[in-house]
Amino acid sequence: MTDFGKDHELAHEAIVTGRKVGAGQEFWAALAHDEALFEKVVAFVAALIVPVFRLVEGFNRDMTQ
Repeated sequence: MTDFGKDHELAHEAIVTGRKVGAGQEFWAALAHDEALFEKVVAFVAALIVPVFRLVEGFNRDMTQ
């Protein structure tokens, strides 16, 4: 198993998926070079993902009881 971040497949998948929704070279360049922007994107994604994980965990817990 490789260390996270040393395998370029994940970055490639993010770029491919991003292209599908309109994130082109300008977006990725801005994200790569602007720490404040990157922090905002991470916070935004975390705000969306955490509630979904909690919902799924609750659903899974309810299904096993």
